[in-house]
Amino acid sequence: KRILSILAVAFIIVANMAVFAFAADTEGFKANHPARVVDEANIIPDGEEKEIQTLLDQISEKRKMDVIVLTVEDIGETPPVVYSGDYFEQHGYGYGENRDGIILFIAMNSRDVFVNSTGKGEKIITEEEGNLLIDTFYDDLVAGNYASACKTFATETDSLIKSFNLRAVFLAPVSMIVGLIGSLGKVSGLKSKHETVRLKPKASNYQVEGSLNLITKTDDFLYNNISRAPIVIESRGSGSGGASYTSSSGTHFSGVGRKF
Repeated sequence: KRILSILAVAFIIVANMAVFAFAADTEGFKANHPARVVDEANIIPDGEEKEIQTLLDQISEKRKMDVIVLTVEDIGETPPVVYSGDYFEQHGYGYGENRDGIILFIAMNSRDVFVNSTGKGEKIITEEEGNLLIDTFYDDLVAGNYASACKTFATETDSLIKSFNLRAVFLAPVSMIVGLIGSLGKVSGLKSKHETVRLKPKASNYQVEGSLNLITKTDDFLYNNISRAPIVIESRGSGSGGASYTSSSGTHFSGVGRKF
């Protein structure tokens, strides 16, 4: 009971410390922060652009992560990960020392959509999660419903960050508990060394010599059973997979994208 009480107290203390850390860290964005919706391609109606701007501001400040939308007409031969990464860095986006951020980048001439990330954002936007995120708004992009696509990006990204933060809160006390259990295991091991009666690990230790004789050994094949099923692969655009980039100042970006 005493051990359980100690583990429970440890869990509560670490969980409260993690929650406090999320709540207390409010100063991390650049002063005079730039707009989080930059629609250079003019594909988002003005009224909806303001709505998306407000939504991204709320998410970014609540989650301590710069979440932005950038649309352009043409990027020439520049890869999306480089273009969006340079824009993000040069315009002062990012939260905290690691410049935590997630970017939805749309280039109209090349029909590129790319979700880029840096800092803690890279832990959230893995290649798998990034592709699943694009899936949620891909049909709207293809149909030209760009405002709807941006809103879906915002809300789905908010959910991803929330889930990531919650996992971080609960994994910390779990790690502590595992460490405590490991320590208790070592103590138990030391205790067992002082016991003279032990359970023998092998059944042969209890066998009387010469009491078991195997005369015939056979390995008979009975039957096999093979089942086949088609694998359905849904194609939703030409995915480019993951891409990464390190800027001249050393900021690392990574993300996923495809054509639409």
